[in-house]
Amino acid sequence: MSNNKYNYKTLITKPFIHIKHQQNNLNKDLLINVLQICYKTCSFSTLPYFMYKFNSKQSIEKTNTGNCIALSIFIKNYLKTKYNIISYLIPCTIPNIYKRQHYLDISHVSLAIPNKNIIYIIDPAFYFYEPILVDLDNINKTQYITSVNIYSDKITPIISKTYITSNDIIYNPFQTIKKNTYYTKCFYTHDKKDIWNYYLTEICNPDEAISNFFLNITYPFISTTKLHNKLCKMDFYLKFINKNTVKIQIDNKPFFYGEPKYITKKQLEIIRYKMKHFYDSNLELLFNFNKNLYHSFNY
Repeated sequence: MSNNKYNYKTLITKPFIHIKHQQNNLNKDLLINVLQICYKTCSFSTLPYFMYKFNSKQSIEKTNTGNCIALSIFIKNYLKTKYNIISYLIPCTIPNIYKRQHYLDISHVSLAIPNKNIIYIIDPAFYFYEPILVDLDNINKTQYITSVNIYSDKITPIISKTYITSNDIIYNPFQTIKKNTYYTKCFYTHDKKDIWNYYLTEICNPDEAISNFFLNITYPFISTTKLHNKLCKMDFYLKFINKNTVKIQIDNKPFFYGEPKYITKKQLEIIRYKMKHFYDSNLELLFNFNKNLYHSFNY
């Protein structure tokens, strides 16, 4: 199945709902604090995958950057190391605003943290301020939580409600969600038709099932953030539109757009300063179109 243009691979999942976790030190305030630590110390980026062919675990541990999988791994490891709290990477669909041609339906990963009959869902890649709380004894309860769209610099409230799948959901030949899986359906308050789901089942092969096609469809980018009144704001944003064009924004304002070879020494100094500890001198190889940095991923 891996012999296809975008290297799609079969999603493998494993249930965890049946496991009874008693994590007495787990609460909403702790998770809000951990999310803020993530936003201050990590950034959403695909640069390490392109520059070093890292997987998500290597990316977050070596550079404090990575995709949705890597950011979820950071929080998973942080909770386990600091508080001995167990959590699970889970598969998700995505809002329409983030969908791209050739993405599979499930193209995202976040984190579920269970405690007795409560499961918290946090999504650092979608810049949640707070967790979704799923009460397994009252799944029909509607919730309102806060997230931020750092690209538009707007607070984006989310409404969520939990359900159970009545049959297998077969999205495509590579992705099936099994019958009797709990899932939380979300939408933004400003657009009730833009729906996405968090499936409360562990994803066992996130890089194989998600990173593979995501990285084979997208170009390198990095988004760094800063906190303002405890909410995320865009700090530095760099994205390759194609192999010949890069877009750079600082504080959500245009800084550079065009062929990277036209970036001046002064502009490069500003880029180094604004990227802080996320800056890597090998980024300049990308600016020079090093073809070895563009390859087919195969995790």
